Amino acid sequence: MAVAAYYAWDRDGRPLEPAQPIRDMVGQLRVAFPKAAHLFSWYADDAHYQASTPEDHTPYSYTAWPLTPCPYPVVFATDVMHRPDLGVDCDVLVTYWLAEARAGRMPWLKYLIWRAQLYHVRNAWRPVANSGHHDHAHVSTRTDHQHTSLGTWSVTPEEDTSMLCKFGDKGPNVQALQFMLIECGVTVAYHGTYDQATANALGGLFGDDGRSYGPWQYAKLHAKLAQVHAGAKGDKGDPGPKGDPGPQGDPGKDGLGAGDAVTVTGTITGP
Repeated sequence: MAVAAYYAWDRDGRPLEPAQPIRDMVGQLRVAFPKAAHLFSWYADDAHYQASTPEDHTPYSYTAWPLTPCPYPVVFATDVMHRPDLGVDCDVLVTYWLAEARAGRMPWLKYLIWRAQLYHVRNAWRPVANSGHHDHAHVSTRTDHQHTSLGTWSVTPEEDTSMLCKFGDKGPNVQALQFMLIECGVTVAYHGTYDQATANALGGLFGDDGRSYGPWQYAKLHAKLAQVHAGAKGDKGDPGPKGDPGPQGDPGKDGLGAGDAVTVTGTITGP
């Protein structure tokens, strides 16, 4: 059943204003994932607006933090749909966001929910069992950062392209990829050209067409290499430097010298 705040908001014409971090996140996500741009929004549905305990998707949230109540009519949450087919992988995004939050680079973040786990700033980002959220990640921001801009911070992880390549490329990056594939036990030529055989070799490991060696493939290939070589013994290394002399041993017993008397006991037999 809807709460009184919903009816009051409805009579006001349903005004909505996103908090600045939410506005900036949605804007960046639309640019980063143009095929999925229509999925990013701070607007919720009536199920959220009429919930008996309205939360951060509404401009009258009962769970505002650290300021209470939520400054009307500001919205402090958005949902990010998990659509790998459109390039939006919430496993990658949430992992990145949590790392950034723990490093203090997302001071406006209040909590994330993804795959039935809630990560809250008040719990030092440790996961707590929740429910649902397997098809989207929920992002809530703090009310004391209503006007905080994301500035130059990127909502998506910046790609390190130093070792990456794609189908048709030639050069040392491709050779490095082919070397990694060979180390993983895959038969492929080591000639520095990203040809169909190289694509087939990479795709055969991860079940795709293998025509792009991007950050995700880079991470998975290194994980595969670690798995292949786990527990293997390496080559014997060079001898180490000579150690320091050990402590002097105890003195031995005195031996016999010239002129010392010798007593022989026993029976002598002869011819």
